[in-house]
Amino acid sequence: MPEWDQYFNQEEQEKYVDRLGNYTLLKNFDNRKIDNNLFKDKVKIYLASNYKISNGIKSEEWTPDALRNRQQKLAKIASFIWRLDF
Repeated sequence: MPEWDQYFNQEEQEKYVDRLGNYTLLKNFDNRKIDNNLFKDKVKIYLASNYKISNGIKSEEWTPDALRNRQQKLAKIASFIWRLDF
């Protein structure tokens, strides 16, 4: 993907493409609508989403740092929700 090439080298693309931080929830219609569009176009749909996990994506660009930050945020939320008390 040309946009990924701008921000992620090939090794980073392979490393980050399937990370939880690179995914979000959308309604089927919206997901099909954005397909493989550029992030700047996708973020408009994300911000209009009814899903807090999606409308909370406020990055202007999808960079390795933005993806890592979102990944960390989601990990904190997950560890709070699915706490294991031993």
